[in-house]
Amino acid sequence: MARVSGRTFDERVQLEKLIGLQPHRVEYVYELAESYFHTADVNDATSKYLDALRSTTLTPWRTITWVTVTPGRAITRVHSRY
Repeated sequence: MARVSGRTFDERVQLEKLIGLQPHRVEYVYELAESYFHTADVNDATSKYLDALRSTTLTPWRTITWVTVTPGRAITRVHSRY
């Protein structure tokens, strides 16, 4: 709901706290990446997506997300399932 209400800063603060308290919960890192993605913060989004991928063992039910950025073009988000 924070993305809908425009309170992304509050959302990110809460997610950072959750990550600090429960670093094993990869979905918090992923949600933080999504927050950055939705505001077109490309570098932060890419960094957090990579953090999420590095901090988990891939299992069949996890969705892998990565960001493709081409200078002068829109951000492209691609989904794939492992």
